[in-house]
Amino acid sequence: MKKPQRFIGFAEFKNISFPFEFDEEHFLLNLYPPNQKIQEEYSSILHTLEKLTKFTESVNAWIPFEDILGTTSEGHNIRFHVSSDYATYHGFLSFRVAWYFVCEKEYSEDSIYGLRLQGPEIDAFFPPDSVFKYDIEPAGGFLGAKKLTVSAEKQNEVTGRSYQISDDLVANIYFYSYATLMRSQNPVTSQSRMTVVFSKAVDLPTLIRVQEHLQHFFMYVTNRANVSLNKNEIFTLNQDGKRYFYGWLGFPERFSEETSPKATEQIIDFTILGEKTADLMQIISTEQIGYEYLPHSVDDKKHYSVSRFILTLAAFERECRNIYGTDIGRSERFINVKMDIVRLAEEYRAKQTGKSKEYAADLIKAIQNFNLGYWFNVQYALKDCRDIMEVFTVRKYGTSPKPYEKLAEEISRRVGELRNNLAHDKLDWSFEAIQISDIKVVEELLYAIRLKQIGLERDKIQKAMKKLFQEI
Repeated sequence: MKKPQRFIGFAEFKNISFPFEFDEEHFLLNLYPPNQKIQEEYSSILHTLEKLTKFTESVNAWIPFEDILGTTSEGHNIRFHVSSDYATYHGFLSFRVAWYFVCEKEYSEDSIYGLRLQGPEIDAFFPPDSVFKYDIEPAGGFLGAKKLTVSAEKQNEVTGRSYQISDDLVANIYFYSYATLMRSQNPVTSQSRMTVVFSKAVDLPTLIRVQEHLQHFFMYVTNRANVSLNKNEIFTLNQDGKRYFYGWLGFPERFSEETSPKATEQIIDFTILGEKTADLMQIISTEQIGYEYLPHSVDDKKHYSVSRFILTLAAFERECRNIYGTDIGRSERFINVKMDIVRLAEEYRAKQTGKSKEYAADLIKAIQNFNLGYWFNVQYALKDCRDIMEVFTVRKYGTSPKPYEKLAEEISRRVGELRNNLAHDKLDWSFEAIQISDIKVVEELLYAIRLKQIGLERDKIQKAMKKLFQEI
């Protein structure tokens, strides 16, 4: 299915058919009143007061979203997921759109077998240059060529393996590149595509959840938030079991598209991840990883605000707990004693009522979450990833006469003190230049412990970190 050049047609809202136009640049759905009576109704003082009353009643609640269904001028079905807090201008309505789905009317939203994506991050992750083959006939001298032939070969899909979405649903990941002939100064260009194929037909909510996970995947491998998965084609399977592209899924750009030429290099690409791509997607699909700490763009990576410090430290605490657990560095005997105390406390709590039961529950939670402190977690991760991290710490702090263990402890104690100062907003806290290096270590540790956890080899982890953080 060809993507419509303009999104215009008719849409149902409050049981009324409105002519619509969708502004894809600003992701606004505009509904035009079908007649003067409707226009006067939505521009009346009474309607304004009704909207104000609803807003006042729900002032401490999330603004709800709803779906508006319509038919495009081509006869395609379209669904807009919009904010219910629409704007009116003399009876003309405007909605902020969270996403849209347009498809051929012969197919349903529940017959989705996969999606195909394109974008600059996909080209950087799976470089499309490999589609070209060069044949050079030397001119006989030191410089130049007598004949240069460039050819493009059709590629087969390369697998990134599969991951489990739910108990009965598997997603298979594929990549391939292709060449395109254009009328321009560069007549031949190449692009890459990522395809996700489901083991069975899925519905629209599942598709949207998977697309959000793919967005998070590319945010993670680029270490920035402004990724652009701007082309999402949806397919089903026809009677012959072949992919038939019958729809498009669209989301607004959350940030401005990346313009830095460094972006193509600062990425953990397919040559590094390979079939571990699916293992990383598996972790991302379980929503274990947070992304709030990521810089917005390549240029933002140079700037360290207090909020970035706080979010990075919080992200490490979460990752450390997910990977190592709450009893990190503790002996088996300690863990057994802790479990016995929790069991006894649970028995005590079960016999209590009212406030006594609440207090017991609070104490049990405190025992379960008891650990040796933030600094110890950083030190444990540095020691656990010594074969990965040592080369990076040497570059930051110089070749130290101290053993690595001593350097790791010093870094960890400074990071722990920094975290406590930020958490408790100490007024006498003074910022030191060395703490920039310390927070960079924490950022790198976030990747070191996770990539090690999915089974990526040490050399590939180091290569990934060098690319992301421009180290060494």
